[in-house]
Amino acid sequence: MHKTKGLILVLTIGLLLSGCGTGSTSEKSSHKSSSKVTASTTSKRSNSTSSTSTQSTNPKLSTKQQTAYNDTMSHALAQDQKEAEQGKKMYQWSKYVQSISYDIDNGYIVKVGTNFQQLNTASKTSVANHAQSFAQSQLIMIGKNIKATSPAPYLVFKSDSTTIGHSKKSVPTEFDFTK
Repeated sequence: MHKTKGLILVLTIGLLLSGCGTGSTSEKSSHKSSSKVTASTTSKRSNSTSSTSTQSTNPKLSTKQQTAYNDTMSHALAQDQKEAEQGKKMYQWSKYVQSISYDIDNGYIVKVGTNFQQLNTASKTSVANHAQSFAQSQLIMIGKNIKATSPAPYLVFKSDSTTIGHSKKSVPTEFDFTK
């Protein structure tokens, strides 16, 4: 697991240096990857980015890759949740997420707890950005070639079996959530 955190740190530093990371100083130090865009900066980014260059397309995974990915995601999420329980701020997002998985037919499914629905829009967006970065970093862990310029993955958020939100296809770092 130490190797995983080292790789994520290297990716984060590289992406932050390339200018992809945004947000406040405290947010920058607490995020794993720069696919993250806070709610306060989302409108600035969407105005300056053409929708054709950032349109989300999830990578296709074979059945074997999907199994490896979901196993890796489950283990890594459990690790992040343990870190959150120990009070580490950069992992607090994981307390709202029950699971993240990839389904060949539906893409990335983020199952959230009822506590997620109680968050305001900015906090939901922050959790979503972290989940998105987390999902993308796990693709790298299973050997997928993901570039720093690759669009963020498209996510669907579910509470129980009800869809409660999703990333926008044209600007995948922005999200729509039900009220």
